[in-house]
Amino acid sequence: MKRLVLIASIFFTLQSLQSQELWGTAGNVEWTLFKTNKNKTSYDKTYDLIRNKSSYPRKGKLLESSNGKLYGLTLGYESYQSGGSIYEVDPATGVYRLLQDFNGRSGYSPIGGLIEASDGLLYGLTSSGMFSNSLGSVFSYDIQKDTLIELVVLGDSTNINGPRGDFFEASNGKLYATSSEGGANSNGTIFEYDMLSKTVSIVHNFNGTDGGNPSGNLIQVGNFLYGLTTYGGANQKGVLFEFNVINSSFNKLVDLDSITSGSYPGGGLLQSANGKLYGLAESGGVYNQGVVFEYDISNSSVRKIVDLNDTTLGSNPTGDWLQASNGQLYAFCSRGGLTNDGTVIQYNLLTDSVFKVFDFKESQGENPVGSLMQASDGNLYGTALYGGRSDRGTLFSFDIGNGNKYDKILDFNWYSNGFGFWASPIQAMDGKLYGITNSGGEFYNGGTLYRVNPYQKPYSTQLDSTLVGYDLEKLFDFDSTIGNRPQGRLCEVKKGLLIGTTSEGGQYNQGVIYSYDYVKKSHTKLYDFDSSVVGAMPSGNIVLADNGKIYGTTETGGANGYGTIYEFDLKDNSIKQIAELPGSYAAYFYHGLMQASSGSLYAIATSSFGNSYGAAIKFDVTQSNLQIVYDFSNTGLTEPTGVLTEASDGYLYGLTGRAGRFGQGSIYRLDAQTDSFTVVHDFTGSLGGREPDDQLIEINGKLFGVTLRGGGVNSQPGTLFEYEINTGTFTKLLDMRNGNEVTRPNNALVAIDSCQKPFVSNLFIDNSFVCLGDSVDLKLGASSAINEAGTWILYKDSINSPPFVSSTANSFKFWLDSTATIYITASGGCTQGDVLDSIFLSVKSVPIDTGVTGRLRTLRAREDSATYQWYSCDSVLHPIDGAISQSFSPEKDGSYAVLLTKNGCSLLSSCKIVIGVGMEEVQLASEIKVFPNPTKGSFLLKVSDNSKMLYTSIHNLQGQLISEQQFANSSEVELEIPGEPGIYFLGIWNELGEFTSLKVLKQ
Repeated sequence: MKRLVLIASIFFTLQSLQSQELWGTAGNVEWTLFKTNKNKTSYDKTYDLIRNKSSYPRKGKLLESSNGKLYGLTLGYESYQSGGSIYEVDPATGVYRLLQDFNGRSGYSPIGGLIEASDGLLYGLTSSGMFSNSLGSVFSYDIQKDTLIELVVLGDSTNINGPRGDFFEASNGKLYATSSEGGANSNGTIFEYDMLSKTVSIVHNFNGTDGGNPSGNLIQVGNFLYGLTTYGGANQKGVLFEFNVINSSFNKLVDLDSITSGSYPGGGLLQSANGKLYGLAESGGVYNQGVVFEYDISNSSVRKIVDLNDTTLGSNPTGDWLQASNGQLYAFCSRGGLTNDGTVIQYNLLTDSVFKVFDFKESQGENPVGSLMQASDGNLYGTALYGGRSDRGTLFSFDIGNGNKYDKILDFNWYSNGFGFWASPIQAMDGKLYGITNSGGEFYNGGTLYRVNPYQKPYSTQLDSTLVGYDLEKLFDFDSTIGNRPQGRLCEVKKGLLIGTTSEGGQYNQGVIYSYDYVKKSHTKLYDFDSSVVGAMPSGNIVLADNGKIYGTTETGGANGYGTIYEFDLKDNSIKQIAELPGSYAAYFYHGLMQASSGSLYAIATSSFGNSYGAAIKFDVTQSNLQIVYDFSNTGLTEPTGVLTEASDGYLYGLTGRAGRFGQGSIYRLDAQTDSFTVVHDFTGSLGGREPDDQLIEINGKLFGVTLRGGGVNSQPGTLFEYEINTGTFTKLLDMRNGNEVTRPNNALVAIDSCQKPFVSNLFIDNSFVCLGDSVDLKLGASSAINEAGTWILYKDSINSPPFVSSTANSFKFWLDSTATIYITASGGCTQGDVLDSIFLSVKSVPIDTGVTGRLRTLRAREDSATYQWYSCDSVLHPIDGAISQSFSPEKDGSYAVLLTKNGCSLLSSCKIVIGVGMEEVQLASEIKVFPNPTKGSFLLKVSDNSKMLYTSIHNLQGQLISEQQFANSSEVELEIPGEPGIYFLGIWNELGEFTSLKVLKQ
């Protein structure tokens, strides 16, 4: 025990050199990550899982902006106060980007669409708000700056409630829209927004008689805006109206009825090229499933075009018509068709006929309730409210030039990053947090694996100054085939490799063991659980024991069906059951294991035979012995929860969720030597919190944890506390706050060092060995980061040797003359000189003859049994295509070398000059003399015969032509060698093609 205390005290002394933040998870309605400040006196929400991707696109038409991308709004999930979002899709690539989540504080649930106004900004409306005086908002979005700007909060102060359509920019430069509620008569309004003064004002109050509760869009014809109300009018089935933007006069034009024009329109009107207005009624008509109608402005007449129905055309349209470039009108029916999932209908103005052109089915999208738009690529784009892979809607296109071909671009998913924190994240060796969610993801409730960088610079949103955001990166989506519903904490078994379990899915739908390499971003299923073998439904934390094996627990299985402990060998992925719970004393593992310094494994069984007392279990790995350390029924404590923590005083500390002196839970400790049990703190409820959960962590002699409930704020959403080991002092540090939407902290906290340590994913060279004489190009893995350190440092053979080489980049270049082990550390920051990685480099010596023989037209490498690649040495060394034989005949004069590769090593020969290519070397008829040779620069060339024509050339050792001359009827000529001293090659030939060459040395 003394040894344990000494080791732990050293460890925590080192920790105390740094101030640490605490990170945690919370989940009630909202699933969030949060962190404390370094003093643990305040906290910030860092990420909302429930608000991570768009879901449920409702009614709004997509907008193609001037940048060619599509922009839209989603509703979110109103009962959860999840505010909806703005998203962007590139139609050319299908790339989706979430631009902004609405936080609900001033507005959420945008039901309409966006417009791009004349000032270049996107404008839109939210329909609701979190508070009674916030019933929607006017906002703009700057796509150049990726900035959301809250303009006006609607509600009590404006008497404008619940806008459900798009803005329309009128000819007077103002934006107009309708609200379905509010106004002087509580029947809705027409209101305008002035982009210059940033003010909103009601221009018409509906009174029921002239219409009520409009929910569609406005259009302008001349000086008039035209629109529809959903209710009101003489028949209480809606009206068609006009509003004069010049003098603000209002006229009701048509009282809708069930038979002639249909009833309860949810959209707006379209002015076709023929000048008439076309609309859709959601119900009414012969089948009471909607009507297509026409309004003629010239004579104020309404004409029913067709009665909609489920089977033939589709039913219940809620959006607007679109007139495409082919002159045809297109619209959605939200229901009906072959599978009752909705249809696309087309209206031919020339033949006055309506027909169905597409039937939706679940995978493509269900209930398209908005309107189509045509983009510059000629395709029609739209959204469906439901359906798709996650049943949260789809975005798709129709190619009307290609038989109305359907193409799904995007599956919406509100929980795309997952939801449900069933385990706290871990801080891995790269400094980042890795965790799992139990539900959500792209494969609908399969769960996800995510990571967060706690050292990034957080961002904030203008709609909520209290929200501090960190990017959460989803790494993996679980599904039923590979395993789903992960529950336990991840375990990093070696650098970059995480091991985890899922409680469901896999071959037998009883869970799996999996690995995830976060450097390579690769997932591998390692084992499918089978209750007949080792148990089923693994849950809770797994542990990498001192013997290098993984140990974990299952909730069910074993001969008694009450859960098991298993051992998993990473070397061969073999597994075996090593213990099972009897049920009479203990049953059901939910939280997993920990390993104490003694080597024994400890776990908490949560119940036995239906009661909620449970027991503390110890398993001796060496003796394969399962022991009940403590039976909680002896004290009347109930609901032991979480995983034990071994503190620096040598005791094991744990939590109970209920009972205790005040019935609110307790902190207890176990003496691993005597198996004695002591309650050290009883929770009080509202003051200190109640129902502590999961596991305690220790920092500098203090234990930190959370409670699910209690505290002194609002509805007691939980607390963060500390317990000082030496003094037994309990302190409530923080109350969670509903106002900041962090409620019910539900897992162990994670202590994050304030300094981000460097991380090396791996050291590597491109080859398996180093050739003697070659430079070594040593590289660091792509995910390596120097973080707050300043320099990478390499050591050769020993960390105690002098530094070998250093660099601030993720690569090194050096030479080795013998085999060596290279170690890497980093200087600066909080590295403390730790060895971050090492690599063994084998230096291989391969004798290679680099000599080249031959002269004039053909060269030959002396080395046999090698591979060859000839190079030109003219200006830049470059390989010659096809020149891969031992012999080489160049096509022109120049300088050449050969790269020889043998037994994995390569050497380059020196450059060899070739001159006289294309000339046959024949001894000239007379003797040739050159003198003086060596020369200071000039020399005489003398031939015994007087040639009619004499040609000369001079090349340097690199094969470069220095000079060339021509002489007529000469037997003796004077030549000059320009340039530096050295060896030069003199080429001589005559008019007969006779040729020879000589070396000349310039001193």
